[in-house]
Amino acid sequence: MNLKDKIIYKLRDSVEAIRENRILRNMKNTKFANLVREDRKVFGVLLVIMFLGVIAAGSFTGHVILTEGGVNEIKNNLSVTQATLDTCQNHLLDCNYEKTGLSNQITSLNGQVGSLNEQIVSLNSNLGLCNSARDNYNLLLQNCTNEKNRVASELDFCEEDRSLIVDQLDECKYDLDNYKHDLEDHEKIEVNFAKKKCCIDNYEFYTITEDYDLLCCYKNEGIYFCGKGIETDRIDTNPLNC
Repeated sequence: MNLKDKIIYKLRDSVEAIRENRILRNMKNTKFANLVREDRKVFGVLLVIMFLGVIAAGSFTGHVILTEGGVNEIKNNLSVTQATLDTCQNHLLDCNYEKTGLSNQITSLNGQVGSLNEQIVSLNSNLGLCNSARDNYNLLLQNCTNEKNRVASELDFCEEDRSLIVDQLDECKYDLDNYKHDLEDHEKIEVNFAKKKCCIDNYEFYTITEDYDLLCCYKNEGIYFCGKGIETDRIDTNPLNC
């Protein structure tokens, strides 16, 4: 029995029960004819009600059938929605887990950034010291370069002076050689002159005075006598090989 038949059956039972109750109540009345007329009216009303009930039952049955199909669709949609919700919740859990991991990484990176900032500050300080030391070294290097250039310039002058001195030394050597040669010639001339002047009188020594005068000398008891009895030292006298 479908839902429509059940509704019609219940409505029919209700109408019969109402009719029986009505007849029982009306049987107590003395006017049976009035009861019959009233029953006819009630029966007509009940028929109308039954007809409307049948129409309502059909509408309700269609609505119920439609509603059951919609419920199934809604259930399917709810199942899909629940699955989507579960997936989203799983994704949310994964996101929260990743968020926690990223938060920890950010905290760690913040610590590393702080450490790196401290290192940067230290390196900047050291860089400042290095730059200061570099400037000092550059200044010292410049001073050393200037000193080197000065010494090199003086060395060039010294080289020029050395060349001049070498040239002068060569000239002096040449002059010395000439002087030696002249001295030898002078000594030869001096000796020859002394021999010619002193040997004829048997003098064995001679000397040259400060006035470049040549005096003949002889030796007597370790004392040298030159010229007209002038005493002199052995250092001032020269031997003659007459």
